[in-house]
Formats: sequence, C-alpha cells, structure tokens
Amino acid sequence: QDTDGYFAIRGVNNPELYLQKALDYDKFNSTTLLLYARDRPVTSPTNTTNTATATISITIKQSDTRAPWFLPCTRLHNDNSVCISSPYSGRVNISEMSTEPLLLEPGPIHAVDPDYTISDRIVYSIVGGNTDEVFSVDADTGNLTMNKIVTSPDSFLLQVMVS
Repeated sequence: QDTDGYFAIRGVNNPELYLQKALDYDKFNSTTLLLYARDRPVTSPTNTTNTATATISITIKQSDTRAPWFLPCTRLHNDNSVCISSPYSGRVNISEMSTEPLLLEPGPIHAVDPDYTISDRIVYSIVGGNTDEVFSVDADTGNLTMNKIVTSPDSFLLQVMVS
C-alpha cells in the first residue's frame, strides 16, 4: 500500500515513529515499513558506513466512527455514512397483557454497527414516549414487551435509542 505522507520519524539517537495524518481503515488495514539506520550521515566523506535495517509491521484497527443503524434502512445518496430507518409499528389489544415480545412491522427492532470490525455491544433503550411505563425494551435483543395492560385506546410513539 502507498503509505507516503502518513508516517515520519522524529529524532536522531532515539527516533520516534509518528503519524502525520489520519489513516483510513477502508483503504488499508495493515502496512509494513522499513527503517534504515546508519552510523554516519549520508553526506559523510568517509566511505565506511555501517547500516542496519528493521522491519516494522503495523496493523491498523478500525475506530468507532459511525453510529448504529436500525434495520431496515435506506442509505442516502449511496453514502455509507448515513442510513435512514423506516419506523416500526405494532398493535396491542386494550385490557390484554402480552407476555411475548410484540410483533412489529417491518420486523423486530434490530440495529447493527456499521463499524463492522469492532463488534461493540449494541444497547437498546426507550428514551421517550413511554407514558406510564407501559412498555420496555430488552437492552440486549431490542425486543419490545409490555409491562402492564393498556386501559384506553391510546397511541404510543416510542423513541428507541441504540448506543
């Protein structure tokens, strides 16, 4: 891979390798650098120069740069950084308490982390619209369940967040 402009060395007797600009994990996720050391400057008039070579292998790890997406979703203008999700909807019967996760359209609440190599845990939570704490969401699975019966023909607009 072309790593020109990404890495540099600072110092003479105790050199440090440093990063000059941010790496793009999608462009390359590993690289190998060769470090040459010599005991005299290149411009030294002495013909005798001792040299050594070291190979430096660098593995680049993906950083957490994208928020989780609810599925299904539609990507904006083929831009992989933003995905707009469709709303979920479901029904419950008045005066009935379901003990199973609620059936929703277009399917169960599900989110993925587009930073595919990190595999961070996705945590679901209800952050708004849960009047009287009628519903709860399983933090690990996203399953929406009832805590109590609904006693009047209300509509609930829940805001679920993943982090």
